[in-house]
Amino acid sequence: MRPLIHPRMLERLQDGFFPSTVTIQQATDARGADGAVTQMWADLAGHVNLTCNVVPETSQSSQEIRRDDMTLQRSTHRVNLAAPYASITERMRAISGGVTYDVLLVTNDSQAVQTSLICERLQT
Repeated sequence: MRPLIHPRMLERLQDGFFPSTVTIQQATDARGADGAVTQMWADLAGHVNLTCNVVPETSQSSQEIRRDDMTLQRSTHRVNLAAPYASITERMRAISGGVTYDVLLVTNDSQAVQTSLICERLQT
């Protein structure tokens, strides 16, 4: 079966279609001297400065959360990667343009050419 997408198509689209980069990080738990567990984030090997585009999902996926001391803005974004990355999971996070996104869902296209991350951005 022949693929529907030409193998070099994404290479030619890199600059216009994937104008950003993203770094994927994974967490490890570290226990302090007092016994408290803190989460430490580190770059996932081979997943630094990956070519991508970041787009907000529909306006319906954004919500505001009011608390006594602050208001939080929660919004959903899609991070499209220009290659398949089977090692990215929902327990990771993505950083692009100085913004941190929690990965909620990882999907790959049917041609095994791209990876799409549904992420949540939480702003104070």
